[in-house]
Amino acid sequence: WSGVILVGLIFLVAEGLQFLDQEPEVLRLAKSYMQIIGISALPLMLFQMLKHYADGFEDVWPGMLFMGVIVVFNIFFNYLFIRGNMGFPALERDGAGYATLLARCLGVVVIFLYVILNKRYRVYVRDFTVRHMMEPIRRILKIGLPSGFQYLFEVGSFTGAVLLIGPLGPEVLSANQIALGVPAIVYMAYMGISAAGSIRVGNALGRRDLVGLQRAGRAAGLASLPFIVIGVLGMLSLHKWLPTLYIEDVEVQLIAANLVLIAALFQVADGIQAVFLGVLRGMEDVRIPTILTFIADWVSGLPVGYLLMEYAGLGVYGMWFGLTAGLGFSAIFLTVRFLQMSRRLPADES
Repeated sequence: WSGVILVGLIFLVAEGLQFLDQEPEVLRLAKSYMQIIGISALPLMLFQMLKHYADGFEDVWPGMLFMGVIVVFNIFFNYLFIRGNMGFPALERDGAGYATLLARCLGVVVIFLYVILNKRYRVYVRDFTVRHMMEPIRRILKIGLPSGFQYLFEVGSFTGAVLLIGPLGPEVLSANQIALGVPAIVYMAYMGISAAGSIRVGNALGRRDLVGLQRAGRAAGLASLPFIVIGVLGMLSLHKWLPTLYIEDVEVQLIAANLVLIAALFQVADGIQAVFLGVLRGMEDVRIPTILTFIADWVSGLPVGYLLMEYAGLGVYGMWFGLTAGLGFSAIFLTVRFLQMSRRLPADES
């Protein structure tokens, strides 16, 4: 049901874009693409649910392989639909949306068959009844809903930034999207470490192993450092070249190159906050981190970025400096939160 609600909200946002002072061509392209991607959110949520179910058993390789299958088919479908190859109609931007939708649907089918046909998992769903599942559902929602809001606040702040940047023109918007795509590659490594840290910390919590919990959380933080260093050094050294992989427009390349430099700065904070959000989630500590995430993204990051953009004359660079400040706030306070919470095991609720 949460997926259906999410799809409905995305459709409402798509309809409301006309009230956000965007250029007509941007509105036309964005509305239909958002609606297609909105529908694809439902199979994506189903896939993530089944993947995390397997991850909880530390069975992570199938999920990774299935994600690889989705990526490969997404690329193939993009080849077919965007420019109309092999006899398919040229759907351009909408074609990219349809490619994502089909690839995500395929991923759901593959991982569903894996979980259902795997004897290891069959025993856990054999005696399924709604009555027996009400207490687990309550505990899952207690952790899952705040965790969902954590993602919503972070992703929403970047989406809000795009809307605020929109009046600066299509060149700035294009550069902004290019610059967001570059750190997103490294961010996947952070998310993987975050998920692994959450699983290992959760297992230690289940064993009531305080030393193991502390060790797993600190190990996750240390494991993120090499990727942070690689991300920072890579963006600093390749910031002029990376945008050329996306577009030939020299003006867009220049703006994007400068934004990639700023992205190199927020790699440090982004990696730390992403990892410790996952670690705290494994400790079932979600309420305070959710509040901290909201403050970082919507009280600190986005408003500061808007002020720097509009009143300090920094344009899109001001918005990115503001978002970087918000991520820094999040990284500092989530790290402190973990250090505080890892000194003791939480009391049983049963």
